[in-house]
Amino acid sequence: MQTGFDSAFPGFGAAFIAITLIFFCLTTVIAYYYMAETNLRFLVGGHSKKLIPGLKVSVGRSTTMTLQILILIAVAYGSVNTAADAWLMGDIGVGMMAWLNIIGILILQKPALAALKDFEAQQKMGIDPVFNPRPLGITGPPSGRPTRPPTARRNPRGSSTACTVRRAEHAAHGHLPRRGVTITRQFRNPPKL
Repeated sequence: MQTGFDSAFPGFGAAFIAITLIFFCLTTVIAYYYMAETNLRFLVGGHSKKLIPGLKVSVGRSTTMTLQILILIAVAYGSVNTAADAWLMGDIGVGMMAWLNIIGILILQKPALAALKDFEAQQKMGIDPVFNPRPLGITGPPSGRPTRPPTARRNPRGSSTACTVRRAEHAAHGHLPRRGVTITRQFRNPPKL
C-alpha cells in the first residue's frame, strides 16, 4: 500500500501509512476498552456500589481502574516492542473474547431457542411478534416487561385513527400489558360528540 501511495504521491507513502496506523490503533483500543468496560460493569452488576473493606473504594470503581491500568500497560508494552509481540497480545485478547463468547452462547442457548420458537409461533398465528419473557420462563430484561408495547398499527386510510391495538390476538398468546396499564385508542382528530 505504501508503494502504491508513493507512486501516486511521491514521498507521502510512509507518512500516509503512519497516520492511518495511528488512527486504526487508536480506534481499536477505544473499541476494545469500551467493550471490556461495558462487560465488566454488567458482570459486577449490583455489587458495583459496595465498598471494599479497608479501601473505601467501591467494587465498580476499583474494577474499572484495574481495567484502565491493564489497558495502559498493554498499550505501552505494544508501542515499545516488536510488531510480533503486539500481534501476539492482540491474538490473546481476541482469543479470550472468543472463548468467553462461546461460553456465553452455550449458556444462552436454551432461552434463545425458546424465544425463537415463540417468535415463529406468533408469526404462524399472524401476529406481529412481541417478545414477552414471562411465558418463556426467561428472567429478563431487568424490568420484566415486554421489550415493546403490544403491536400498534397505523390505520391504512391514514387520517382518523392514529393507532389501533390488536388486543385479542395478543391476549390469545399471552402478550398483554402489565396490570393497571390501560390501552386506549388515540385520535389525531378526536370525534366531535
